[in-house]
Amino acid sequence: MKSKLYIILSVALIVTLSLTACNSNDNSNSESTENQNQVSEENNQNIEAEEPCAYPPMVMIDGTMYKSTGYVHSMLKCGTYDGITESSVEIDEKPSENNQSNFGVNYGYQKWDDYLIVEMQDRKWYIFEDIEKEATDIPNGVCNFTAIIKEVSEDEPLIKVEVLEFAEEFDYFILANEDKNPLIVVYTNNLVYPEDQKADTKPSDFLNKKVRVWFDGDHKAFESSYLLNTYRIEFVK
Repeated sequence: MKSKLYIILSVALIVTLSLTACNSNDNSNSESTENQNQVSEENNQNIEAEEPCAYPPMVMIDGTMYKSTGYVHSMLKCGTYDGITESSVEIDEKPSENNQSNFGVNYGYQKWDDYLIVEMQDRKWYIFEDIEKEATDIPNGVCNFTAIIKEVSEDEPLIKVEVLEFAEEFDYFILANEDKNPLIVVYTNNLVYPEDQKADTKPSDFLNKKVRVWFDGDHKAFESSYLLNTYRIEFVK
């Protein structure tokens, strides 16, 4: 009898110790998981805190801070710089002294009306505006032309237009093209609809409408007869 009781007590003790060990491991695993989650969350917070907040291309000239509008200036210019960027800060910083940018050094610039134009790495001149002004209209100097819509795609956002004329300041562009009224396919992602037509406008409604198209002045578009990158397309009354 005593022997049986001893065996039962021994088995009970073993089970109790096993359960205690399991609970201890579960608690340890739970604490470990919580600690890992906490460390992971802290790391994520640190990464988010370290990610730089990039500014648009900016430059300070004569005490005025300018930022890029993203538009290319296509008018003919004199070949002389008014100055160059002489120092640079990181893209997540703002320039703090004259002739300093946040995109690099040795970039030539010219003053143009109320704007600044900067020759960037792609050899195009980009328009910079005073950050205090926040202009909403497309600046002067951006290449544009008027055209008549001749064909409309029913499946794709494309129209084929016949160029009528370039704005007067871009006469040189016409002289560079043998065909004075070329046909060109235009991607309509930046088409501005008249307010009274947008809801129920069908592609066929565009036929024979007159539009004005702003773009970056790249001649290659006319060589290929496809103008896929436009700034804005507006209907002209």
